[in-house]
Amino acid sequence: MTARTILALIDKEPSEEIWQEAINLAESIDTDADEVFAIISQALSKTRHGDTIAALATCVIEHILERDFAYFDQIEREINKGNGRMLYALASCRKFGESKRDENSRRWDALLAANKARLTRAHRRYPDVVKPLEAPDRAWPWNIDE
Repeated sequence: MTARTILALIDKEPSEEIWQEAINLAESIDTDADEVFAIISQALSKTRHGDTIAALATCVIEHILERDFAYFDQIEREINKGNGRMLYALASCRKFGESKRDENSRRWDALLAANKARLTRAHRRYPDVVKPLEAPDRAWPWNIDE
């Protein structure tokens, strides 16, 4: 598992190595999703860079949710406790597999809709990660106004 490596790289971010380690970490989802989720939660708590949030979101979180949407409960709890980085990560993900099922998709959309003001503010801090809700050229799953 690449926990130490990915957490060590957070201090040196942003870097292409973060993306490679996120990809390596995602390869363990099928065998140890709990550990992978713990690592990304810890990494998100340490990062200060939008690029790292994007790497963890697109390489790991969206694929965890693709395979096992039950992890959404933990993501939702973190977001409801005020974890902005988890919110920004979820907003950067696309829906695949289990995430696209009607009930799951509605829960995802409702959580992002409930945090629309936070996402709008986040766009100012992480413009390359958190896209504005008004961006019609982007088909992000949280563009709920389209």
